[in-house]
Amino acid sequence: MLRQVCERESYAIESDLDQKVKELLDQFAHNDGHIDKKEFDDTVAVLYKAAKNRLSEILCRKKAKEIILANKWRVREGFMKGGNWFSNI
Repeated sequence: MLRQVCERESYAIESDLDQKVKELLDQFAHNDGHIDKKEFDDTVAVLYKAAKNRLSEILCRKKAKEIILANKWRVREGFMKGGNWFSNI
């Protein structure tokens, strides 16, 4: 019932968003042992769309970062321009 109302009113359930993001990041983390910037950005885009634009991109980035840290997945940061992308979120 709650899911139907949320769908009808264009809302999203936070636990569903968290689960979707966790599954996506888990897949990225297990592909090659880490999450890179492109994979992170793709995850944020999926989260933003799933949240039906009710969360800002900044909040989506913070939520994805929290999930990465909670699961202790490794993140690849480069040494060149924009290398500390994850630390700067």
